[in-house]
Amino acid sequence: MKTISLLPLAILVCTTGCSALFGVDFDPRARSIDGGAPEETATESDPSAPAEDDARDGGRAAVGGADGGEAGDDGSTLAAAPPERVSLSYALSCAVGTDRALRCWGASVVDVTSSKPSRLAVPSGAFVHVAAGLEHACALREDGTVACWGSDFAGQASPPSGTFVQLSAGAHSCGIRTDGSLACWGPNTTGANAPPAGVFLQVSVGYEYACAVRVDGVVLCWGKQFARGEQAAPAGTFRHVSAGDAFACGVRTDGTLVCWGDDTWGRATPPAGTFREVSAGGDVACAVRTDDTVTCWGYSKALVGVTATKVRQVSVGPQHGCAIRETGAIVCWGVDNQGCTNPPAGTFW
Repeated sequence: MKTISLLPLAILVCTTGCSALFGVDFDPRARSIDGGAPEETATESDPSAPAEDDARDGGRAAVGGADGGEAGDDGSTLAAAPPERVSLSYALSCAVGTDRALRCWGASVVDVTSSKPSRLAVPSGAFVHVAAGLEHACALREDGTVACWGSDFAGQASPPSGTFVQLSAGAHSCGIRTDGSLACWGPNTTGANAPPAGVFLQVSVGYEYACAVRVDGVVLCWGKQFARGEQAAPAGTFRHVSAGDAFACGVRTDGTLVCWGDDTWGRATPPAGTFREVSAGGDVACAVRTDDTVTCWGYSKALVGVTATKVRQVSVGPQHGCAIRETGAIVCWGVDNQGCTNPPAGTFW
């Protein structure tokens, strides 16, 4: 997911608390989101091996017709990331349950076409993946088609026809088609809707720019250039990338993390270790280690120092984060804007 900071339009999504993100000192002391001592961590796993529960999502996405991906520069095999089952924006949180239904909580997306903006109901049907954007959200149906809802002033909630394997949303939206090509829609004032050609494994939308992992593991970025280096992806091969506000982070094929762009508050200075995935928010990022624990860094007092164990996936916004536990339950932490840290009961993996 992918969130942005200092954007006026965010007021329509997060009506309270967003201003507190800026000018708040963070507490570097770690605490457990479980309310006590951290649980015993799972045995460290091979980051290149697919999770045993990927079968619940139909396996890893088959991109570009390749069944095994390409080899990374460390000899590992590159493959598409599993679908994102939880996704956050400002005060918005959405997830796909094991029953394939969409559930959103917190601010939800609003109908800004009305003189009295109101929350919009999420679409019904069976879904495998969801992407929360600034004033809209998109989700991938089981048949590969895309459904979006929310603000559509520049077409960001009007997806193209065809079938996709992965989506990401911010101010605009992007997706990877089943042939591995990229498609983007929505506001295009900075060239954000002009992605590069090629076959890609994963895409992430930031603030008016986006980055994607090509099938050979190379990360390419496009869109607005803030002159802070967020489009200057480092060389090497990657298995996962996440675009935030003026910074981005990626997991290399050897499991190490690297971030680039604006390093204000240390958000582009990730911790050492090996990781499975990373989520970059407005001014903070979190990542899942290969021992299934979560580590966060950057600006927000509500996120930095928070740890979680036995985690499948994590997603962060500017002031809150949520993770899917090994049990399938969702746990959230951070500033509780409009109930965004109070996820529904049920299983989501």
